[in-house]
Amino acid sequence: MAKGNKIPKKTAIDWVKKYKSKYPNSTHSISYDASIIQDLLNIPGCVTVRIHFAENDDKKNCLVLVAVDKDGNAILPPSDTSVTDSAFIMDDGSPCPPNCPPGDL
Repeated sequence: MAKGNKIPKKTAIDWVKKYKSKYPNSTHSISYDASIIQDLLNIPGCVTVRIHFAENDDKKNCLVLVAVDKDGNAILPPSDTSVTDSAFIMDDGSPCPPNCPPGDL
């Protein structure tokens, strides 16, 4: 099943700096409102979130976030086009660049 670890701030800064140096013209981060993340976590049966690296229709890097159940299965909406079902898939975060806050990693 999914796992994750807390890492020191210095490690995070070093890793982000390395990525930005290697891919200077790429998307560096994507921000999401806490409320939409909470809505994803509140989907019945959700025990983790899977984050997929993707490319949108504008050929920009993006992330696609999906709720996942205890067996590791994606909790997908019943229809292919609905964004209002109780289960949903999310994207449309705020990419950096161009929306890079000062004081970020």
